[in-house]
Amino acid sequence: MQYIVADTVAEAVALIGNGGVVLAGGTTMVPSLDRQVPSRIVDISKISDLRAVQDSGKVIQIGAAVSLEQAAQALSAHSSLRAVRAALRAIGNPHIRRLATLGGNICADDQVRDLTTALAALDARVTVAHPDGIDDMTVDAFLAGIAPRAWLLTTVAIPIDPDGRSSFQKFAWRLTSAPAVLNAAAAARIVNGRLSHVRIAVGGTAKTPTRIKSAEASLEGHVLDATSIAEAATKCARAAPIDSPAFATTDYVRSALHQIVRDVISDLADS
Repeated sequence: MQYIVADTVAEAVALIGNGGVVLAGGTTMVPSLDRQVPSRIVDISKISDLRAVQDSGKVIQIGAAVSLEQAAQALSAHSSLRAVRAALRAIGNPHIRRLATLGGNICADDQVRDLTTALAALDARVTVAHPDGIDDMTVDAFLAGIAPRAWLLTTVAIPIDPDGRSSFQKFAWRLTSAPAVLNAAAAARIVNGRLSHVRIAVGGTAKTPTRIKSAEASLEGHVLDATSIAEAATKCARAAPIDSPAFATTDYVRSALHQIVRDVISDLADS
């Protein structure tokens, strides 16, 4: 097995194209070494561009090798990004969050992703480097698998809305060191009691987070009250795709999802 520390994004992409496996925080890859040892490990943790955080006041760009804890701290200055910060703090435990990286969590495929559900609700985008250049795409598109074959996730960009609010909730068998079973995130502006720019995403019901546009439409322009919250939660529970849940019946999943979405929308008023 070769262990190579990449100095630049271009070098890392070339090594990945030749069969290298990416190592950053190591919380996902290292535990898998007892099952399969790659022929080449490409360590990207020393690439300065991937460890940078840039905050323009309109968009915050976070490098893929930034730890989850560092990312959460960077987001704390913006109340509209509360959902992403809450999702980051819901992952693993403090020790894991100090090691695990933003890019590693987004790319992990063996868990319900708390982070990507929140990112989907906040219209986040990712930058992907590959041998032919750099692509910018939505988180949804990236998770759908349209990235080139040899690629490296380099940055995550999240729009900042000074008038926006957001919230996140997860359902797990325990709150610490447990992957989510279901989760939901919501984002909106509330002006004179009425909602606009509504975004609702749910995770855990399908392979990737799903925006529930019928629920978003039901809240757009409306006052956030018990009736509108219940209607949106019902639409989410009915419209969310349910992919053969292993832990419960479909009816149970929809019931749990209804409660999670109701909580996450209610939380918008308090955020």
